[in-house]
Amino acid sequence: MTALFPATSTIVLFDFDGTLVDSTPAVKASLQLACESMGAAPPDPVALDAAIAQGVLMGDLFRLIHPRADSAEIARWLEAYREAYRRIGLDHSRLFPGAVELLQTLRQAGYRLTIVSNKSEPSIHVALQHFGLAGYFEHVWGEQADMPGKPQPDLFVRKILPAFPQASRSNFLMIGDTVADRDFAAASGVHFCLVAYGYGEVSLNGRKDCFKIHALNELPHHLQAARSFA
Repeated sequence: MTALFPATSTIVLFDFDGTLVDSTPAVKASLQLACESMGAAPPDPVALDAAIAQGVLMGDLFRLIHPRADSAEIARWLEAYREAYRRIGLDHSRLFPGAVELLQTLRQAGYRLTIVSNKSEPSIHVALQHFGLAGYFEHVWGEQADMPGKPQPDLFVRKILPAFPQASRSNFLMIGDTVADRDFAAASGVHFCLVAYGYGEVSLNGRKDCFKIHALNELPHHLQAARSFA
């Protein structure tokens, strides 16, 4: 991979599932186990794929699959799913090709790396340790109990910006694979890179501060353009 120029202020916000890690098989296998433990029929595959592609929070995913479920039932589903995911999730997950090499290159070039995901924070930390990626990230932000997830910009305004007090919004680049990631970047006023190999069918809507890659090893070629947006 071509070495990058030094970068002292660019902050890269990585989505996790569908961007760095292919975890769709893990989600589906864990949902299957959760359904079995709850004595329920598995979700419709088309509805499940559509929900995953939207990048929604897991609680909202269950509401899409079971629209009549009340809060107590959703909580039971979440616990059953998370217990299953803790047992088998990592066995059904893999890094996308080039992930480690890209993170090494970016860190060596001076980029500041973070995770911004709708996945539960403890699950992200466990996965980062499992894949040997924990040391690359300055911050890890997952699902927040006190605010909505992506695409709402609350997390960016209330936690991400304060964590980088010297940065302006033009210093941030969001990298993700779903409409939620794209719209989070737009709502937060930051640049966006779509990874086309991920879970969603996403249009960039002609935005000039966005670009698309088809593999992680394409990203360095675009980073000069990303910096020139400012």
